[in-house]
Amino acid sequence: MGVIKKEGIKQSVIIYIGVFIGTINTLYIYPKFFDPDHLGLFRFLMDTSILLFPFISLGVHNLSVRMFPTFKSDKNGHNGLLFLLMTGVTFGFLLFLAIVYFMEPQIVLYLKDESLLIQQYWYFIIPLAGFTIFTAIGSQYLLNFKKVVLPSIFNDLYLKIGMPIIGILIYYDYLNIREGVYSLVAIYFLKLFSFALYTIWIKEWHWKPNWEILKPPLLKEMRIYSLYGILGSIGSVIATRIDVIMVALLADDDLKDVAVYTIAMFVANIITVPASALTNIASPVIADAWKRNDVKNIKEIYSKSSIVLLTIGLFFFIGIWCSVDDLFALMPKGEIYSQGKYVILILGLGKLFDLATGANDQIISYSKYFRFNFYAVLVLAILNVINNVIFIPIYQINGAALATASSVLIYNLSKSVYIYYKIGIQPFTLNTLKVLIIGSLVYLLAINIASTNTPFLDIIIRSIFIGITFLGSIIYFKISDDLTSLFWQTLDKVKAFIK
Repeated sequence: MGVIKKEGIKQSVIIYIGVFIGTINTLYIYPKFFDPDHLGLFRFLMDTSILLFPFISLGVHNLSVRMFPTFKSDKNGHNGLLFLLMTGVTFGFLLFLAIVYFMEPQIVLYLKDESLLIQQYWYFIIPLAGFTIFTAIGSQYLLNFKKVVLPSIFNDLYLKIGMPIIGILIYYDYLNIREGVYSLVAIYFLKLFSFALYTIWIKEWHWKPNWEILKPPLLKEMRIYSLYGILGSIGSVIATRIDVIMVALLADDDLKDVAVYTIAMFVANIITVPASALTNIASPVIADAWKRNDVKNIKEIYSKSSIVLLTIGLFFFIGIWCSVDDLFALMPKGEIYSQGKYVILILGLGKLFDLATGANDQIISYSKYFRFNFYAVLVLAILNVINNVIFIPIYQINGAALATASSVLIYNLSKSVYIYYKIGIQPFTLNTLKVLIIGSLVYLLAINIASTNTPFLDIIIRSIFIGITFLGSIIYFKISDDLTSLFWQTLDKVKAFIK
């Protein structure tokens, strides 16, 4: 866990900066400067481009980390793996363009009963989807070199800085909505351009393929892994990201409900911040461990990732849920966005279970059992679509949250059971129970703190109390060796700085 912890901390710093900026955006700038329908439109365009990601990529993005140990060669430019990846997704994107061209009349007909904004701007999904897939390939490729800091800035900060600027310019009539959407596309292009420049700068921009390495056995392995990667990614995106699209198409207030839902979803997603930092760095380490058949190292990563992610996620979840009403009280148009209160609770509980199961996805994805992810996620994708169709008309945005949370729970439970059945390892220990008990007690104490009737002051008081009691208990009972050592290392650095 040494490399994972070190690089994960670096990326976490960038991500938490992004979370801070995103929180300001979500609680103040977006509600104040974006009309709910316009915010819903932007989220619809961005989330639809993500939904299309696996269809366009043809599973090629799954090869970047999985195949890197085989292609790795500093002398030969890693045998042109980057060229092969980019060639594959270029073919996929051209195929996507052809499909959109021939199906445009059917798309327009399907959208005729939807929001006028969706009818007018749906085609902007095309460039957004293209930039998304090429950027994702660049991001995955750089993981192999443990490069996380600048890529995190490109992925996490560009949009968090650019989107509020777009909203403010639209609000003050410096941009109209169409120009705002063009600006969004420009931000996505800037992300891709930055990845290209950074890859060149670290001297990993290699475009000369080594055709000799592409022997029939390797080509077969790549084809099979890509095929299952396509289907698995499609299922995964549908299982976890289809909710926003279906809210836009099925909820009573379409884009307004999308705006409310996505802001609530952002708040819930705060608890998963450590997951992206840790799993991004863990991916190449796990892939390399599987290549050496080092199950002992994989077991250690599995267990430690579980307790670290659950502890940090539970800390944020308690802090958010104890102050959720005060958060909405501080927001412009809070009476509108408070309709998403229980979306935060439902999604938050689902994400907590996801965190508790650790790096299960990476363990399966980079093993010989990778096909399981396809079968599991395909079933869950179908289940999630059906649940959304059933629950959204009845419970509206809460129904979408329920459908997604249940899918996430079943998906992670099935992966954890499968890993235990095939490999004989599981992530939970007695410390898992201890952190849940500590979290429950801290929550019960925090919600009973008397209110000052000043939302901002109440948030500060509860946050300080939760920070001291929860984190203090985690350190005192040594729930996680990694978190305990990180605490004392940080404290030593602070003391040294003061001196």
